[in-house]
Order: sequence, then structure tokens, then C-alpha cells
Amino acid sequence: MIDDHLVSVAQLAEFIKLGNTAKFKSTSGKKETYEWVDTSLGKFRYHALRKKDKSTVKHYLMTMTGYSEGAIDKLIAKKKECGKIFVKERTQNAFTRFYGPSDVSLLADVSNVTLNQNGRALKEMCMSMYTDYGDVRFEKLAKISVSHLYNLKKTRVYESKILFYTKTNPVQRDIGIRKKPEPFGKPGYIRVDSVHHESADSRLGRGLNARKKVCTTLIW
Repeated sequence: MIDDHLVSVAQLAEFIKLGNTAKFKSTSGKKETYEWVDTSLGKFRYHALRKKDKSTVKHYLMTMTGYSEGAIDKLIAKKKECGKIFVKERTQNAFTRFYGPSDVSLLADVSNVTLNQNGRALKEMCMSMYTDYGDVRFEKLAKISVSHLYNLKKTRVYESKILFYTKTNPVQRDIGIRKKPEPFGKPGYIRVDSVHHESADSRLGRGLNARKKVCTTLIW
């Protein structure tokens, strides 16, 4: 953005009036826009201005960049706090992958040979191949945990090499149902009913709680 001809807040006010009928949008990248905002705030000495003039400068920045008032306020706050506005580079921890595609492919081969055994059995097989038979290809897989082994089985490399996949069937458990029994005339069923009734003491007005009576009917 070239605005070298604007050197005072009064000129900014006139520019804003003329620009009310036009819509501006920054075509620069985020880094260039931040640098321009930083230069403009220093050029007009924003933090030393009166409240009215600050509003004019902020309106000018919003007009030229297309940023919202909240976004400009954040940049102004960063300028005041750090002395410079800059794009914060995103930093993300990059962890080295321990098990490579060759290890996952080897695990799939073992799974195919052993007919897709469970994780514990595959771990023991990999450990035995390294410790008992000295196969250096299994050096990493010999130390793998069962839980992480299942993580490798979810990868695309493993799924592309596996020959078959059997999903674990859930265990079916019968859930008790509370309903009236139907013995169908067969002996040996017991029906228990809980009923409440007033005791003789309660009828006499002695204030004793009603007792609970359990009636049991045996059907033979």
C-alpha cells in the first residue's frame, strides 16, 4: 500500500470521507498487511494522539485493510505491548516416527501368516522372531506394546496388505425382564407380591408405622 502523500490525521479524515463511496480490500499477504499497519501506527504516532484522532486512524486502517474493528484493536494492542506487529509463526512439535512403513508391512505379513491372530499373539511372535531366531527385521516390533500394535493395524499400509479381516463379535448377554410370570401350567414357579396394610396398632391410633407384609404363592 502506497500512502506516502498522507502525512497528517486531517488528511486521513478527508480521505475517509472521499472513500465512503468506495470499498477497499487489501490484496497483500498477511505479513505485508501487518507490516503496513505497524508502519502506519508509528507514522501517525497513534498512542500519542487524542481519542478522536485515534478513532480516525483506526477507521483508516479498517478501510484500507478490510479488517474488522476487533482485528485492528488486537494489532494495536500488540504494537503497544511488543513494539512491533508481526505474524506469529505456528510452531508444532514434530515427533520422529519410530515404526516406519517397512515395520507396518512386516507386521501385516506376520498377521497374514498367522491367520490374523490377536495383538498379544502377534507381539509374542515378533519378539520370538527377534530373540529366538535372530531376525533383525523384527528388532523394533519386538519391543512394541499391544496397544500400539493395534494403532499400527489401523494404518493404510497395514490395511492395504492384510488379506482378510475379521471383526470381533460382541458378547451377547441376556437382560432380565421384569414382568408377570407365565408358568404355562408347569409346576415350580414362585410368585412373590409385596403389599402394604394397616396394622392393628395403627388402627387403634397408637401412631405406629404400617408394617409390610409379603404374600407368597407357590404354584405347583
